[in-house]
Amino acid sequence: MSAAREFAKAGFDDWLLLEQWNDRLGGRLFTRKMGAGSDTCPADGCPVEIGARYIQGIQRNPVYDLLKNGIGFRMHQVNYNKVLVFDENGEEEKKPPWHEWDSAFVCAEELGNELNQIPNNNEEKDGRSLLASDQCGWNNDTPVKDAIEWFDMEFEYGRSPEQVGAYAFPEYTYMDFRGFDYYGADERGLEKIITHFQKDLEGSGEIRTGDPGTVVEIATLVDEKECHGEGLDANCVKISIADGTILYAQWAISTIPFGVIKHNVESGNAAPLFRDATDDWKDVVKKFIMGGYHSTYLRFSKKFWPNTEFILSSRTDDSDLNKPVIGFKPHDTVSRMNCAELSKLHTL
Repeated sequence: MSAAREFAKAGFDDWLLLEQWNDRLGGRLFTRKMGAGSDTCPADGCPVEIGARYIQGIQRNPVYDLLKNGIGFRMHQVNYNKVLVFDENGEEEKKPPWHEWDSAFVCAEELGNELNQIPNNNEEKDGRSLLASDQCGWNNDTPVKDAIEWFDMEFEYGRSPEQVGAYAFPEYTYMDFRGFDYYGADERGLEKIITHFQKDLEGSGEIRTGDPGTVVEIATLVDEKECHGEGLDANCVKISIADGTILYAQWAISTIPFGVIKHNVESGNAAPLFRDATDDWKDVVKKFIMGGYHSTYLRFSKKFWPNTEFILSSRTDDSDLNKPVIGFKPHDTVSRMNCAELSKLHTL
């Protein structure tokens, strides 16, 4: 949509935006409403984000600039220091070992960076090895320490320390977009970005949604006569769709979700779009970590929890969900519980 928006701004109106998978635009921007008509939500309901919800980093971040200056979107700065930690007996931990963990985490980051700087280094170190090294000295030998580790590892990366390699420890996001994290706190929801873009596209080009079919190939070596037959200049592109539809265009921009790219590369699937990718490019894709966790939104008739942003519980069980993070939207009656595996969801 950003590309189509730029075309429209430049005066082009002969373009096609093809949404392959859904009957809606937006991808991971997916806002839904709950509690419509209740006393604790607006008339159309409280917005909950099914997909993306955080704006990570603000300096030179185009998403943050668009929300703040382009849309006037209300955001809340996340305060990761406002965390209540409860021990395995359900009692509040008065002195959680955050400092000990923070020191070990910074140490592991530095070790990971050192390993990444070594040319042709084939030594694989996982996060657990880095944290537990003699230099860093971290040991998650109590339920509280295990929960704190969970908050900064599984909750942040969607992976355990054992699954996070040395390459993942540097905070790559904040190398580009430094600053704070923000949470969408606007009643319109983050999908407002999409409606804002659509407004800019009115009267220009064409948008097709509704699962028109998977693009199976974008051919760039098209016969010149074939291009001319479609009213195009030489060097046009030919787009083949799974349902047999053939589209021709002078140019094509393919915006493939990174998760799709990563799946194809890691599974060894020789999809035409990735067939000519270099080994170095594939290695970078494999190293870039992606994780996911499931969120359960709960709405209550009134706010009964303390003035905090996160509650972290400690349990003796090994289950990921027995260390859930419960997040709260400020001045709201909606809470969010995050866990790594949906199958482990238990009653709050």
